[in-house]
Amino acid sequence: MTSLVTYEKLKSGSWLKACLFAPCCGLEGRTLYLDLDTVLVGDLRPLLRYSGPFATLSAAGFSAEEGVAGGYNSSLMLWEAGAEGGAEGGAEGGAEGGARPDTAAAALRALHSSLGEPVFRCLMRWDHWLEMVVPTAHLVQDAFPGLVVDYRQACAGRARPPAGAAVVCFPRSPKPHEAPEQWVARHWTEGDEDAETALEERTCQRSFSLGDA
Repeated sequence: MTSLVTYEKLKSGSWLKACLFAPCCGLEGRTLYLDLDTVLVGDLRPLLRYSGPFATLSAAGFSAEEGVAGGYNSSLMLWEAGAEGGAEGGAEGGAEGGARPDTAAAALRALHSSLGEPVFRCLMRWDHWLEMVVPTAHLVQDAFPGLVVDYRQACAGRARPPAGAAVVCFPRSPKPHEAPEQWVARHWTEGDEDAETALEERTCQRSFSLGDA
């Protein structure tokens, strides 16, 4: 049973993401999670080519991870939810490695079921827990170079998002509603036709769920 301390911790901050991997969440099939402070600026359909059990972002190159060469940034996660095992293989575009589907499914369940006060005493952030429990995740930047970018590193001061980018992450200040670029405000408030079309066509292959936190 999840302790009261664990429950209180899960109610705030990024630790709430653990609930996405709980059976009671009811997610099934191919699932895409994006942080709320994310701006969609292009076509998400390339992500439908990913067939591995779990992928997330590398922390390398993100302004929220100054000086960090490894580790994860979970602003985006893509996985096979509610399955005993994921699909075989990696992602088209060059992802290598990754956990075996059966062991990956067990690890994903453990992201929620194994949480407890000892974890919170030892770790500061959800991403650190994710790195420990799923150490061989596919990295989105390796599988789909240039598709996901960090605002401060790749977009600040530019008249438009980088060519080929579909997702702009804002892990630190400014947040999307604070950015001065007009294109950020437009995509943040009005959305993007290519991104919306990709989501509308999410049933063309497998179930494709979009989660928020």
